Amino acid sequence: MTSAPGWDRDFARHRPFFAALEPRLASLARLPDFPGRAQADAWLRESDDAIRDALGKSLTLVAPDARAGARDYERAIADRGELAWRERDWHDLMNLLAWLAFPRTKAAINAGHVASAAEVHPASGRGPRRDALTLFDESGALVACSDPGLLDLLRGFRWRELFVEHREAVRTQLRVLVVGHGLLDRCRQPWPGMTAHALCLPVSAAECALDAPALGHVLDERMAGAVAALATPRDLSPLPLMGIPGWCADNEDPAFYGNTRIFRPGRRA
Repeated sequence: MTSAPGWDRDFARHRPFFAALEPRLASLARLPDFPGRAQADAWLRESDDAIRDALGKSLTLVAPDARAGARDYERAIADRGELAWRERDWHDLMNLLAWLAFPRTKAAINAGHVASAAEVHPASGRGPRRDALTLFDESGALVACSDPGLLDLLRGFRWRELFVEHREAVRTQLRVLVVGHGLLDRCRQPWPGMTAHALCLPVSAAECALDAPALGHVLDERMAGAVAALATPRDLSPLPLMGIPGWCADNEDPAFYGNTRIFRPGRRA
């Protein structure tokens, strides 16, 4: 939380990270302060695309129940269409913006959580499917690419090949939209090692040329289907966001990609 929104500071300076949210950012820019629950709830009603849970119930914002756990939070969305909203809270604001930008994907995440609630893992209390859903919901990104070879490089952790040797192809044939609301919150003040967990989708060249809000709208249904099929966190690909061309001035120097603490060589298993 903060005492002043700082929309210009947080969004304008790091615009690529928030590209899919552009329509709503314009609404935020006109506000002198955080939107209250009534204003934020009105956005759900005014959206061009129906914001509903997986069973078709319209969402409404409600004050959080301090006694509720993660399962209660997800069940309230699924059973009653109630989305918890804390006043003046960045995390909840970003969650709302993600629902507005990717309604079908967010509904699929919620449905997956509810359906897999009985899964138990000794470490996290969740099974591998719920772990994957939580990871994508909090720190996910959509990678839309019209060149399968670039996706192979990404999945293979071949960062220098991807971002240096194929840099121009990445600029024109690979698009990244930040989806996870926890990650969107952190993107207000990005740091070099910030990593997303990416869901990769092949797209046409025409789709790849769309602006970010339009691309997110077109791919929301497909992304929701891919989310529904997640079985384990390994279905998601780690992606160092600061390596994406245009997202960080420092990465114009090829030496930037030599930092193996950021651009790690990949899984050994």
